[in-house]
This record gives sequence, structure tokens and C-alpha cells, in this order.
Amino acid sequence: MLRSRSYITREIVATDGGNRSSSVELAVTITNVKNQPPQWEKESYEVVVPENTMRDTPVVTIKATSPLGDPRVTYNLEDGLVPETNMPVRFYLTPNREDGSASILVAEPLDFETTRHFALRVRAQNVAAVPLAAFATVYVNVTDVNDNVPFFTSSIYEAAVTEGAPVGTPVLQVSSTDLDLGLNGKISYSLLKDRSGDHRFFRIDPETGAIYTEAVFDRETKGSYLLEVKSTDGWESARPGRHGQPNSDTAYVRVFVSDVNDNKPVFAQNVYEVNVDEDADVGFAVVTVSANDDDEAANAKLRYQITAGNTGGVFDVEPEVGTIFIAQPLDYEQVRRYKLRLLASDGKWEDYAVVVVNVVDKNDEAPVFSVNEYYGSVTEELDGSPVFVLQAGGPGPNQTKPNPSLD
Repeated sequence: MLRSRSYITREIVATDGGNRSSSVELAVTITNVKNQPPQWEKESYEVVVPENTMRDTPVVTIKATSPLGDPRVTYNLEDGLVPETNMPVRFYLTPNREDGSASILVAEPLDFETTRHFALRVRAQNVAAVPLAAFATVYVNVTDVNDNVPFFTSSIYEAAVTEGAPVGTPVLQVSSTDLDLGLNGKISYSLLKDRSGDHRFFRIDPETGAIYTEAVFDRETKGSYLLEVKSTDGWESARPGRHGQPNSDTAYVRVFVSDVNDNKPVFAQNVYEVNVDEDADVGFAVVTVSANDDDEAANAKLRYQITAGNTGGVFDVEPEVGTIFIAQPLDYEQVRRYKLRLLASDGKWEDYAVVVVNVVDKNDEAPVFSVNEYYGSVTEELDGSPVFVLQAGGPGPNQTKPNPSLD
């Protein structure tokens, strides 16, 4: 019965305990006992290929022979389902008619960091009425080359170091990543020299990328520094145009010197002197004085205070501005000159200045007779002769001389 048929098919069903099933069709080809499949020279092949192998480069030659009268064999590189089995396609097969072999070549660039091993299944089939096939596996091991750059994790880094910090203070640690292995991925760090000379004040650990100070900084002298750092891998580059030099990358590090309160405020003058009319209104701004502090931000925020010489609390000062204003009415006849001691403080350091205020007299007092009543006698028929001398004056030395009159 079997001799009259060239193949048979059967459906195979698998059923689980829940009566759920799946089926597959089995096809069996019936051939002549003398029909034998091709025979491979090797059941498997193994080859090592660097990842920078060019397209269309042969990586291995394989061969199978047919024991039949017709020695011809056809080859086919089976489609894969995952990258390791050639999906997407990284290799292709070309038959060699001269000797009946076949070559496997690189179809697309390889990448060690993506796929390091391939298992390619090759089908060899004879030429017969009912062709038979045999399979061999080609194992391709991709080796690493120095084709990756040690890229920094950031193109610009920023850090701060406190002024006055001792030599050897850590600033920050830069980092780069290289996907290669071994020496190809071993990274070393360095500081590049430039015209600014900023690199002279820092050092970098070549293995870790940690940056440390090599000087004690003063923010008031220089507030920031710019460094250029370089990462270099450990072997000759496989990238075009590198001419045997290793791969490298650069980044910038800006280091800011943070302020500490190490400067005292300084008044622009030691002594200020102003004149103010005694009839000036309360709230009138007499003078604004200021001190300078070379620190910054909160360390340079000054407060002003009158500490002495403010008799009667006549003056006050805006604490954040330094403007001295009249708080109580002035009276030249009471106090003609004030000598105020003014303090400027940043919370840690302080400075003093003297503010002299001269009160200018104004005609604000009525004249006063020397006595309230005058008594005397006069002779009749006296004409044109003085009878009394009346005296009136003001309390201030600059008052206008009064002119008495009889009303």
C-alpha cells in the first residue's frame, strides 16, 4: 500500500484536561531506499568575525555532497526568528559553482554590543524526483573592536567650591561611558590646557574622573573657572580617520566659587557733614550714606544704625538704605550741632562713620523787651528830647534788630 503512494499526511491533535486542543499536520515523504540526503563535510561550522567586517566579506565556506548519481546540491540559508538566527538579516549565502560549495557573507554591519553570537541554519538539498535535505549549523562569534567613543554623560557640568576651602577639596566627579570591552572600553580622564590657565588650579583623577582643588580660592578675586575635561579609551580606534589614535570625547566643567562672609563693610567716607534748616519737616531726608561690602548676596546685605550722638532721638535712619531723616522737630535754640555715630553691619563685620548735622537758624522767635514796664517823668514844654530808651531783642544771635514803636 505504501509503495503506491509518494507521501502520507496525518493530523496530530493535542488535548489538555479541559478539552482544549490544538492540531498540526504531519507530512511524511516516501522515497526510494536508494535516495539519500546530502552529506555535510561538517555537521557544524564555527567562525570568529570582528564587528567591523565590511559588507560582502565572506566569513566561511561550507560544503555538502550528494551520494546519488547527480552530485548537485542546492543551498539555502534558513530564515531566522530572532537576531541570533539572522533576523533581521545580517548574513547571506552565495553558491560556488566551481566546486559545489557555498559561502556565507556579511550582508549588513555587525555590532558586538548588539549581537555577539549567531547560529545560522543552512539547508542542503539534493537533486532528485523526491529531493531530500540535510542541515548544518554555522556558529558566528563576533569580536569587539574599538568602535565606540567614551561619551561623557553631560556636555557641560557645573559645580561650586567654597572660597577659602583647603587644597584637595573635592569639586565633582565627571563620568563617561564606553560600550566596548577590555582595553577598548577602559577610560582615562585628563584636564586640557588652555590660555586662561584655569586648569592649573585643579587636578583630576585619571581613573575615576574626580576633580579636586589645587589652590585656595578667593571669590572677590575670581568668581568662576572653566575647565575642559577629556575622556580617552585604552586602544587604537577602529573608527575611520583616527589613524591609530584612541577614541576620545570632551566636556566642560564650570566651577563657581561660592562666597563666605570674609569682607567687612567700608564706608565711602569716614566723616559726612551736612546743613539742615531748623524748620525742616519731620521725615525730611537729611543725607544718605552707604558702605560697600565685597561679599555677595546675604553676606553683603548691610544694616545701618545710629549708635551715639542722637540727642533726644531727633534723627533716625532707614536700616537697609542708610538714609538719615528727621524724626523729631529741630530747634536751633536748643541744639545747634549733632555728631551722629553711624554703624554699618553685615551680621559679622561692621564699620563706623561720623555724620555731622549743622542746624541752620531761622527767624522763628518774636522780639522780647528787656522789662515788662517802664516808669519815668517828663518836663512840660520839652520838645524833641529823649524820654525813654526801650530795648527789645530776640533769643537768637542772628535775629533781626527790632524797631520799638508806641501804639
